[in-house]
Amino acid sequence: MDVKLLSLLLMLQDLYANVSFYYLKKFCRTITSPWENLEGLLNTKFVSDTGSSLEAFANDKNDASLCWKDIGWLRSITSLPNLIKGVFTPEDAIKVVQVGVAGIIVSNHGGGQLDYTPATISVVHAVEVKIPVLMDGGIRQGIDVSKALALGAKAALIGKPVIHGLAAKGGSGERRVIKMRKDEFEFTMAHSGCPRVKHITRNHVRTESDSLHSKSKL
Repeated sequence: MDVKLLSLLLMLQDLYANVSFYYLKKFCRTITSPWENLEGLLNTKFVSDTGSSLEAFANDKNDASLCWKDIGWLRSITSLPNLIKGVFTPEDAIKVVQVGVAGIIVSNHGGGQLDYTPATISVVHAVEVKIPVLMDGGIRQGIDVSKALALGAKAALIGKPVIHGLAAKGGSGERRVIKMRKDEFEFTMAHSGCPRVKHITRNHVRTESDSLHSKSKL
């Protein structure tokens, strides 16, 4: 390798390390603030002898007594559409329809609740119900939106990429990420022969189960 090129690469490596360390320190200072955006709305004073304050906060907000009947109460106090997030099996999807909600959000909550949970894209096609199904998780490119729609979702939700754009360049970074996904989605549609969203069909994707069925017919 050329000596000048090697020197340049080492300089870039050092620069990257210094910038990463700077933002890491800035991030650490930010997360040590006591839940400033929630003050006045929720109790933000937590002390835990066995874990972090974040863990104590999350545990305090979890209510193990919640059940399907509570959805009926929620529907009774608002005229807004109710969507249930975290549905991950066909059985739960059927139950959700029975309790009368307006839609389902297939989600594994970013994979942070339980290790080895399947990707949402591998589950969304199995949730066959007559109410709208939205897919949350794993949307990193516009083509992922196209795959979700092809497998039966009515829409795809974007979380982490938007947060990354917001963290990098504020509101302009957030808008840039959304525009990038939109452009990627339109590019995918154009190269898949889909002039409109309604033209995206199940025939535009192949899953692992499709491959297995194809082999079994040979």
